[in-house]
Amino acid sequence: KTEIVLFLGCFAHTGPDKIFTAIDIFSKLNRDFIALGGGVSACCGAAYALVGDVEAADKAARKLLADIAAFQPQHAVFWCPSCLSRLSTIYASDFSRSIKYQHLSSFLAENMNQLNFIHKINKVVTVHDPCHLARGLGEFEASRKILSKIPGIRVVEMAHTKEDTLCCGIGAGLGDAEAAKAFTNQRLNEARDCGADTLITLCPGCQAAFFPGEFTHGLSVKTLVEMVGEAMGIQYEDKFKKLAM
Repeated sequence: KTEIVLFLGCFAHTGPDKIFTAIDIFSKLNRDFIALGGGVSACCGAAYALVGDVEAADKAARKLLADIAAFQPQHAVFWCPSCLSRLSTIYASDFSRSIKYQHLSSFLAENMNQLNFIHKINKVVTVHDPCHLARGLGEFEASRKILSKIPGIRVVEMAHTKEDTLCCGIGAGLGDAEAAKAFTNQRLNEARDCGADTLITLCPGCQAAFFPGEFTHGLSVKTLVEMVGEAMGIQYEDKFKKLAM
C-alpha cells in the first residue's frame, strides 16, 4: 500500500536522467510513493492499438489499471499525457473512485508549496502543450503555474498555445517523415520567434521530437521535470541527446 503511484510509461525510459530527477523530486516531498516502470508488463495499451491489436491493447490497459489500484493509492500520477488521455477516454468507467488520476504537471502544481526552489534560473521559457494533455485532457495551466514560481524564469507564449497548440510532429512521423519534419520545424520556429531561449516539454514524445532544435534553432529543449529539478538542485546528465546525436 502506498499513497502515490508514479506511472512512468514506456517512452520515459529513453531519458533515465529525467526519471531519476522525478524520483528525487518525489522523495523530497516526503510522501509515500512508488515509481512503476512501463513496458511489456505495464502498458496503457497504446502501442498495441497503433498496430491494430485491439484485444492486446484492451488487456494491457485493464491490467495496468488493476496493477495501479492494487497499491491502494490516493493518487495515480502519469508521466505520459498520452497514457492518461487514452485511459481516461476509453476506460473512465474502470477508474477507481478512491484514486485521483492526474498528469505529473498537475500533481506538482498542487504540491508546489513543498517544492523548495533554491536556485535562480535566468531563462525566458515557452511551453509546448502536448496534444493529448491540452486538447485531450484540457490541462495547460499547471506547467505555467510551476514555471512562474521558479526564481528568474519568465514565461512567454508561442503563436499557437494551450488549446490551440500544434503537434510536435512525432505522430506524423509514424507514417510520413517529411510531414513530421515540417510539423517539428514549424513549432521550433514559433518557439524561437516568441523570444524564448528555452522550450519546455511535458511529453517524452515531444521531447524526442524537439531536442534537435538545440542544434538547428539555438534553443535549449528541457522537460518540465528537468527545470523543476534544476531549481531544486537536482541534475543528471542527459545521455539521450548525447547518444541520439
